Amino acid sequence: MNNKNTYSVAFYTLGCRVNQYETRAVEEAFLEQGFKICDFSSECDVYVINSCTVTSESDRKSRQIIRRAVKNGKGNALVIVMGCMSQINPQEALKISGVDAVFGNADKLSCAEYAKKEVSKKIKQKTAENFVTDIFLEEKIEKMSVNGSDNTRAFLKIVDGCENNCSYCIIPYARGRVRSKPLEVIKEEIRTLAENGYKPILIDRGDSVSKRVSEVERFYTEKVLNTSTNIQFGAGGAGTFSDGKLTTGIKSPFIRKVFEEFVNYGAPEEILYSSKPHIGTD
Repeated sequence: MNNKNTYSVAFYTLGCRVNQYETRAVEEAFLEQGFKICDFSSECDVYVINSCTVTSESDRKSRQIIRRAVKNGKGNALVIVMGCMSQINPQEALKISGVDAVFGNADKLSCAEYAKKEVSKKIKQKTAENFVTDIFLEEKIEKMSVNGSDNTRAFLKIVDGCENNCSYCIIPYARGRVRSKPLEVIKEEIRTLAENGYKPILIDRGDSVSKRVSEVERFYTEKVLNTSTNIQFGAGGAGTFSDGKLTTGIKSPFIRKVFEEFVNYGAPEEILYSSKPHIGTD
């Protein structure tokens, strides 16, 4: 660790728009602690990886990025892993050499205070700390807000968790029970984003999974589209009917254009070169 007054921190986000929102909130928490944001590929004092676990490929990429952070920091940086992979299987992150702390999805913002305390130490700790708690014990959503975005559009998290317990989906175990922000808190965050130039505000819409299933079936059989409740709009997002992979059996020059548009609106840049592009269950 370096002995100085101003420390640098770099972030890497894997997965969905919820993760992107939460990374931004954690970034702002680090800024409040006096850190400066640096590029992930450069040598920094702290690296924060917001992990994803919707598929085995997501786990693999999360581990890959964690090891890259350790390498970029030349073994001296504070490496913090948070997010869904951490929540589901914290040992996956803890066993990677160079990791200092693992946080789940219950209290991500606290990693900024932890980093402020630990980064000033001259000696890197030998044993990684596990701060992951039982997500199902959380009755209220974490008090988290943002003033802006690292993307073209700003994201606003209104609700967290899922209680549909679909047999193929891991989200309830990563995010816990459904918890929502109070309406007045949502309005205030929207007001802040609008004042900072993020317009318009887009809010996802749609019914519960049970109601959406019948609407989607009606679309398949009768070709009747409900513009408010369909495959895209509603609880669980598109991941209710798909694992989020972008695949096609055709060859077309427009495919690249579609991927570029996804990136312009917040999708991870890796979908432009990945052999199995994935944009998460949202």
